[in-house]
Amino acid sequence: MMPFGSAHFSRAESRLTLYVKAEIPGDSHIDVTIPSSMGIQIPAIGVVQKKIRLMATAEAGNMEAPGLLVDDVPYIGSFMSSTALSYSPQIAVLLSTITFKFVPQMTISGGEQVVLHLQDFNRDDSPNDLGNFSISSAPACFQEASWSADSDKLVLTAHPVLCNTSLTRCATCSAFSVTVTIGQNSGLKLPLLGHPRNDASLIINSNAAAGPVLPVPIVASPAIPAVIETEVQYGDAVAALRQTSITIFLPPYTWISAKRRCRGSFERVPCRLRGLV
Repeated sequence: MMPFGSAHFSRAESRLTLYVKAEIPGDSHIDVTIPSSMGIQIPAIGVVQKKIRLMATAEAGNMEAPGLLVDDVPYIGSFMSSTALSYSPQIAVLLSTITFKFVPQMTISGGEQVVLHLQDFNRDDSPNDLGNFSISSAPACFQEASWSADSDKLVLTAHPVLCNTSLTRCATCSAFSVTVTIGQNSGLKLPLLGHPRNDASLIINSNAAAGPVLPVPIVASPAIPAVIETEVQYGDAVAALRQTSITIFLPPYTWISAKRRCRGSFERVPCRLRGLV
């Protein structure tokens, strides 16, 4: 940190103070690296506007200059905790209408992308057009998407005209809430083995120039139950009309929350199983 001896960060004031330990000549070129060990965190809303001021404190009189805006600020986008997926129907393996909601803190312009990594989702081979397909959104920023089977990525591309007006941020306006609907015409199917609630393997990122977002987990998603390759075993001395114990084996990728019932029925047997016997 030469020629600075130490640094202090005030969370209450969001102010980083560097203490000079040696005289700094005028017109000096100074590079300062603040280690991550200081615990400074990027704001939850990202860095989407030039609002970082550099303040200089003169020794004589201990007076502060008005402060200058930092010229070059790398923008960082954010969706905060707004990202949420929902499915209809919410059944493994079936075609489903997928609804995705998010609130971008940065401007998204035409041609830029929001990418969802939907691990183990599949696309039906039945649609005639296996390239881009139509979707809808409110505001009407996203009209088209594509699916990469190799990477399980759903790419939402901002409309070149509509998105230049509908998702533009300003210094005083609030962020826009966006709802994207991917209909069953997309051919997308939910994972064969389902996934747990709020699955951290579901990822979002964006290449928005006004604030790119590196891959981060989608915050909210419902559980998709999946029961396949199950097995039933009977107890001792099995015979017709004789009471017997029944053991049901479920695979480990089945999510059953507390106080839920797991029901099974047997053809031509007048009984219903509740829970695991």
